Amino acid sequence: MPGQPKDPGSFTPAESNQYWDSYLSSRDTELDARADYESLWRRAPTAALKSLYRQRLVEIESNLLQIEDARTAYQAQSVQVAPPTVQEVNTLKAAAEEVDSLTAQAQNADRIFTLASNAATFFIGLHGAG
Repeated sequence: MPGQPKDPGSFTPAESNQYWDSYLSSRDTELDARADYESLWRRAPTAALKSLYRQRLVEIESNLLQIEDARTAYQAQSVQVAPPTVQEVNTLKAAAEEVDSLTAQAQNADRIFTLASNAATFFIGLHGAG
């Protein structure tokens, strides 16, 4: 569970490093998932799969925008942020590595999407009200 929300300016150096590691891991997960879903969408054998992959691609792109908005708010110190723990950062890193290792094949689509959604939800959830 992340720490208590606080002003980013009061983060310790370790908390700041953990924040940036969680940002980079979450962003990398989304970028890799987006590339996979772009490939899946282009190669979908049916209209139904093409539609599903496109819908998920839009969600992944929305997650990327929200991650960037959260990072911008952190840098502007306009939001309270709960610093992630080392264990949480390691979980995000493992998710990023797994998505990176999975090929853009139909049998991997659900796992890729789940990992990307979980990473985005966690990172965005670190950020509270301003």
